[in-house]
Amino acid sequence: MNRDQDSSLHSFVTYFLRAYLIVQDQKISDNNRLIDSLKIRGTTCWWHRIYQDPDSHVVHVDLSTNSKREEAALFMLDHHELERARAFQSDDSRRQFVLCRAALRANLCAQHSLKNSDLRIFAERNEKPRATVQNQPMPIQFNVSHSYDHGLLAFATDGQIGVDIEDRHRRPHVDEILYSVFSSQEQDMLRQSREPRTRQLFFRLWTYKEALIKATGEGFRRDTSAFSVPVQLLDQTRTASMTLRDMPDIVWKIVNIETEQFAAAIAHELVDS
Repeated sequence: MNRDQDSSLHSFVTYFLRAYLIVQDQKISDNNRLIDSLKIRGTTCWWHRIYQDPDSHVVHVDLSTNSKREEAALFMLDHHELERARAFQSDDSRRQFVLCRAALRANLCAQHSLKNSDLRIFAERNEKPRATVQNQPMPIQFNVSHSYDHGLLAFATDGQIGVDIEDRHRRPHVDEILYSVFSSQEQDMLRQSREPRTRQLFFRLWTYKEALIKATGEGFRRDTSAFSVPVQLLDQTRTASMTLRDMPDIVWKIVNIETEQFAAAIAHELVDS
């Protein structure tokens, strides 16, 4: 075993020894004011709201390495989530999951005045996450996405919602093979553009489409090359509405929430009040 492997193994063992002690000691924080419990552990929230409209909002989660935050986050998870964290082979993937899931719990508890121990979050592979409180479905829609050191949590009081985030700085070159997820019109726009416009177009198209297919709950089971996003979203317009051919009665609001650090978008089903 080389030095890097030994260091990784030591990190893995330390991480789950800490998690085991937390679970044995207090099971799961039962304080619905989880933010207060973070202060006790010498850390502060690693999330903040970056977008809001009357029916939805989005929270950014800082997923950068921080041992105090990770320890506090472990305290907030239930034993199912700790087991899921244990299954990750990558330290980065494990950290992203733990910090994101703890932030999700804290936000749901704060928004609905819940006890953390009453909250159960289910996330089957390739399916939208859902939450229950004392075995009853929560009256809120939410979605999660993360890319490297950034995570996003999207919440909606009515209608389905999906979110996607991509750290464009970690992918300096865009492989043209990925163009197959776009419509022929969109592929033509990409091939006719020049850098840095090509990368800007690519990440906008990608996040719009992935947010939408996450909102529908289909993921890449839906053929994303079969539809185009509103062309105005590829320039300065931040919000536009669209429908899908096989769902003509459902209107989706697509919102560009990108920053200098990442490309990101939400897709939210508009529901008549």
